[in-house]
Amino acid sequence: MDYQILFERLERSRISKYDLLLKSLFLPHRSQLRRLLGLPAGESHSIELDDWKTRTADSVIFSQNAPCHVEFQTELQSKMPWRMLEYFWRIQERLSNEFTKPVHLNQMLVYVGRETDDNRMKPPLKSGGLTFSYAYRDLKKVGKEADERSLYESDAPYDWILRVLCFETVDVSVWKNVATKIRDLLHGRVSGSKLVAAYFVVAVLLRQPTDKEVILDMLQIKLDELPLIRNAIDKAEDVAARRTLVRAVLRQLEKRGVEPSDIPSVELLLDVDESRLEDLLDAVIEAHSPQDAMSLVRASLRQNGLLFD
Repeated sequence: MDYQILFERLERSRISKYDLLLKSLFLPHRSQLRRLLGLPAGESHSIELDDWKTRTADSVIFSQNAPCHVEFQTELQSKMPWRMLEYFWRIQERLSNEFTKPVHLNQMLVYVGRETDDNRMKPPLKSGGLTFSYAYRDLKKVGKEADERSLYESDAPYDWILRVLCFETVDVSVWKNVATKIRDLLHGRVSGSKLVAAYFVVAVLLRQPTDKEVILDMLQIKLDELPLIRNAIDKAEDVAARRTLVRAVLRQLEKRGVEPSDIPSVELLLDVDESRLEDLLDAVIEAHSPQDAMSLVRASLRQNGLLFD
């Protein structure tokens, strides 16, 4: 498979955020990623939020002290502080209903992207008389010099991936050495080696090192045959189909004379169920006025837990 096509599909699937960081590097009690981030031990669970159908909190750690919500973000977004505030309210509300005593919730936002952070997501959030804060980490800055060798020489393959993810500057030779170690796992048919290889591909996607095609060739495996990568490609194709539907809905809203300022964003509508998107498109086409068209859109967003009024 052409690497450029592969990268584009993986980016659309958002595999980097959920599968790499959350499932395998973060969930274990003694996770090195937790140590690097300065987070406590304890059971870690993603939490589906009531009346917020399409959004799940990445992870809430239930430690002996206060629970801690950790959110991973791959792109710099100025609205992220507001989202953290909304997460705080939703999670606090849910935990308060589950525990008999008051719960204090800590939060951390972890930026995992490769751009230079320009303070768009850093706390505190200030608006009027409101001041809201949370802990913040840039993943590529959490590794210390003392961690370089220990992560690379670790017996745990996922630590090798942290070696290339958690440092601002990683020489291409380190990438190639890690690729060689993972290739040896694959050749030895070590249990879980294909999953490690898939996560390494995602690390390459996140950091875009020099000679990335050479680095991936060193794995000596067809990348689209890795189950995790194959699933990501399938998901990306699904996202592309949904995006086509969303754009058709937006075109119809424009044709019906809906004011541009009233038209919802592509990203918001992408969170609507595909079957409802199809129904929404048919309904908007039949709408008799801009008001009718927007009423249909608001109803669809409400049904998917994306609008509250």
